[in-house]
Amino acid sequence: MTVTIALIMGTIMSVSYAGVRNRAERIACTANLRALHAAFSSYTLDKGSWPQEPPLLGSEGSKLYGWLAGELDKYGGGRPAWICPTERRRQLVGEGEEEFVGSYTPTMFGTGQQTPWQWENQPWLIERTNNHMSGQLLIFPSGKVISVDEFMEGK
Repeated sequence: MTVTIALIMGTIMSVSYAGVRNRAERIACTANLRALHAAFSSYTLDKGSWPQEPPLLGSEGSKLYGWLAGELDKYGGGRPAWICPTERRRQLVGEGEEEFVGSYTPTMFGTGQQTPWQWENQPWLIERTNNHMSGQLLIFPSGKVISVDEFMEGK
C-alpha cells in the first residue's frame, strides 16, 4: 500500500514538474523572441535597413544563422538569443561554430528602414519547430508574441 501511494505521488510530481518546466521554457523562448525583435529593430534603425544576407553565404543554414548572430550581437541578438531553451534541453540544435542553427527563422525583408513595419500581420520571426505544443511562436512588428494556433484563431 505504501509503495503504491509513493508511486502515485511520484507520478503526480513528475507530471507537475514537466508542466512547470514547459511553461518556464515557453516564457524564456518568448523572451528570446523579444530580444531578437529589439535587436532587429535597433539594427534596422541604426543601419537604415533590415539585415541583408550577403550573396556569398549561399543556402547553408549554419552560415546564415552565424552571420545574423554576429550582425545582431551588439544589439542583444547574439547566439544565446537564437536558441529556444526547449531545443537546448533536447539537444536539437548545434551551437558550435560549424553547426550553429537557430531555433527561429527570420523573415528576410528588402531594403528600406520602414519595410519591416509595413505589414502588421507579417511575422518577423517564427519558431522552426512546435516546441511548446500550441503551435510555433511568432513575433510581429509590434513585438506581440503568439502561437501559430492563436494567430489562426484570430487572436
